[in-house]
Amino acid sequence: MRAPALVIVALIGCAPPAASQPPSAASGPVSPAAAADPAAAKQDERPLDPAAEEAVTAALKQYDDEVAKLEAKFTEPADPTDREWVKRKLAHMVVVDQFMRNYSTSTAQQLEGDARDAFMKRFASRFMSVDRANTADLVALMERYPWFTIQEFGEEASRNAWLLVQHADLKRDLQQDVLARMEPLVATGGVSANNYAYLYDRVQTNFEKPQRYGTQGGCKGEEWEPNTLEDPARVDELRTAVGLPPLAEYRAMFVELCAQSPTPRMRAEQAYRAKDYPTCAELYAAAHAEPRYAAPQLERDIAYNAACCHALAGKPDDAIAFSRRRSTPASPISLIWTRMKTSRCSAATSGGSSCARA
Repeated sequence: MRAPALVIVALIGCAPPAASQPPSAASGPVSPAAAADPAAAKQDERPLDPAAEEAVTAALKQYDDEVAKLEAKFTEPADPTDREWVKRKLAHMVVVDQFMRNYSTSTAQQLEGDARDAFMKRFASRFMSVDRANTADLVALMERYPWFTIQEFGEEASRNAWLLVQHADLKRDLQQDVLARMEPLVATGGVSANNYAYLYDRVQTNFEKPQRYGTQGGCKGEEWEPNTLEDPARVDELRTAVGLPPLAEYRAMFVELCAQSPTPRMRAEQAYRAKDYPTCAELYAAAHAEPRYAAPQLERDIAYNAACCHALAGKPDDAIAFSRRRSTPASPISLIWTRMKTSRCSAATSGGSSCARA
């Protein structure tokens, strides 16, 4: 299976998001009419055999049903004067954003050939619908608040607002405007420096200019490569200054994205979704031993998922062993064990612990 080549995984709180654009390079270009009109998208694809058509139709229906459930969970009357309501609204918007991106990537990885291409083309209108709605809601909030600073709204809400702008590629003037608003706030701690770095690169890339921090790129064969850099020789120095890992470590985050065939981690995620926890545990343990996952953040996420699946498979000793490999001062074993007991294998379902797709 071939993962969508231009859908890039973002690791919020670990390594923040990179570029993400529908449709994937693997599925080829989608016409503007197809992106705006599902019927046009269907006319723009090759006929599917009955089994493939059934799989694509079922996948799209499942997405529509799940999004409807998510939307039904946030029914509070709008009150933009209440900062707490604004925080909850931003969080809800990001939940929908992340579900949509995770679903499109994981489903495309499970489909093959014409079925995958048809899914991506038909999904494009849904992708853009979420981004348009979130952008419109964010613009409405910005009529009252110049920006959502950490001091006023907290780190999570500030990050959520940034992520929504990062995905507002249909409104590039908004991205430019927010970048200008964020720039003076970096020095005062009003916004995250690495969030600013990601948006800077996004704006530069969207206007076909060299990026500074190497956060935006895509797959070339089985390797992820950044788009054109302003200063390749200093990119790691510039990344360090805003709290980003070295470029080589960041590139390693995209192992699954650029893989030509399913990796142990991808197969482990499939086993988790099938509730085959012994297989999930075995595959995550195998993935943990592979050099391709040696980057610190990847290694920690793989260890966490291995611990989680071992716990669910009824192997607490192995679970604790893997959790110790992953634990840090900010993530004590007690917290990890609590997560395991409550079956919160977040990475197995969303691509990485504390994971967001951009």
